[in-house]
Amino acid sequence: MTFDIHIHTKVSSACSCIDPKELIIHSKKIGLGGLFITEHDSFLGGDVVKEIAEKYNFTVFSGIELRCKEGDLLIYGYRDKFPKLPEASKIIDVVHKNGGLAIPAHPFRAVLGWYLGNPPIDPIESEIFKKVIAIEVSNGGCKNIENLGAKIVAEKLNKIGVGGSDAHRLEEVGKIRICFDKEIKKEKEFVNEIKARRFVIVENNKRSKVKAI
Repeated sequence: MTFDIHIHTKVSSACSCIDPKELIIHSKKIGLGGLFITEHDSFLGGDVVKEIAEKYNFTVFSGIELRCKEGDLLIYGYRDKFPKLPEASKIIDVVHKNGGLAIPAHPFRAVLGWYLGNPPIDPIESEIFKKVIAIEVSNGGCKNIENLGAKIVAEKLNKIGVGGSDAHRLEEVGKIRICFDKEIKKEKEFVNEIKARRFVIVENNKRSKVKAI
């Protein structure tokens, strides 16, 4: 079963032009089995898409891309009323304690990447990257060199590497997918399969050279 786990819609991400209904129809057309909607600082878009998806017998989960002081966190399998611009470390602790996943998004993107101090420290020494379970290593909105940096850090720290399209336009959906060997119908199942590394990243219809890192 294939998922795109980093999607924004126009419901609550002003930077996106993706319509929820069109998203579901298009996702089914291109062979996706499910989506994780990750709006900026809001669960609303995911909830709206999930409700529409039920009419199409299509799996949608509602996550969030939370802006923290140090960078953006993708949060899966746990929801709360998060404060504005929180400290990433505190959010990671809460999410993991409650069985979810908090994953640094596009950590080495030139714009909106992760702050590593001034002067910047070696990413390998970052307490945030050491603390998380997984890192986004393949992002459809990043340059190859930016994704490569994330993959290198994940490998050196023995972290799980995940990927998603970071779609803001319909044609970007499914550019990067997560492929599981089993059907995923609950968020808990999704989290468990990621933690167990039972998936592969598919980039532009080609399997990544790195299998779940």
